[in-house]
Amino acid sequence: MPRLSEATSRSRREQIAAAAMRCFARYGFTNTSMADIIKESGLSNGAIYSHFANKSELVRFTATSLLESRTRRFAEDITAAQAELTPGQVFARIVTDLVDRTQAKILIQIWAEVPRDDELAAVARHNLDRLHRLLVTALLPWARAQLRGANENKIADRTADAILAAIQGYVVRLSIDPEVDPTTLAEGIADALG
Repeated sequence: MPRLSEATSRSRREQIAAAAMRCFARYGFTNTSMADIIKESGLSNGAIYSHFANKSELVRFTATSLLESRTRRFAEDITAAQAELTPGQVFARIVTDLVDRTQAKILIQIWAEVPRDDELAAVARHNLDRLHRLLVTALLPWARAQLRGANENKIADRTADAILAAIQGYVVRLSIDPEVDPTTLAEGIADALG
């Protein structure tokens, strides 16, 4: 059997991960079997297992893909922004474009697995640290305008922590409260952050 090119292999892994995410959102990590993912993907057992040795490996790849793509999109967004962004505006940019109810359910499951999976914990920590640095970068112009002094890095750092906590709360609320309107919730949190 001919080997797949690197681009084709990456595309196939992403196809499998997308099928896995749909299953994880529908059934949860624990209740999703490899058979469910195989059926959802429409691929053969061999096609799946040639890319992922087991469900744990697939979960880590899916988590990495989800977290890194969200962080990358936010990095692109803040790089493109030419204006000083308030904490509320920074929060709104992250959650409005990057987190929907399905992704929230998957993120909650990823966070639940972190204490039991050292590799997944490393992925989560790396992405959390990267997002924190991006938040600080996005907030520094606002902090400079507010303080005009030596504490601007400290206030940007603390505000980034507050935004991260607000994002995590938003994700939890979206995943457990089917009645909450995501837009209204995001707007309320953004208003509170200022």
